[in-house]
Amino acid sequence: METEGMISATEVVPGDLIILSLGDCIPDNLQVIELTNMACQKAALTRESVPIDKATNVINVAAGEKADETPLGDKANTCFFATLIAQGSGKGIAVTT
Repeated sequence: METEGMISATEVVPGDLIILSLGDCIPDNLQVIELTNMACQKAALTRESVPIDKATNVINVAAGEKADETPLGDKANTCFFATLIAQGSGKGIAVTT
């Protein structure tokens, strides 16, 4: 049974669907599954001074590289804990807590 409501970030568990909107602080690392013109401010992680557009597409990994070695700045389909939604809205699935 699906219900929608506000919960504390400490209550988020992997698999939860998180609805995101402008100004929200990301409560967990999320896999983006739906978005509308969404961008995150992640300067605390990557030192990028402008919000980064998010996407739902799969990240292509070069031959011989491991997916977990992809730089944070290249993970457009992921929102990271404690970053902010700077524009737009979307939904993501909690992957780690």
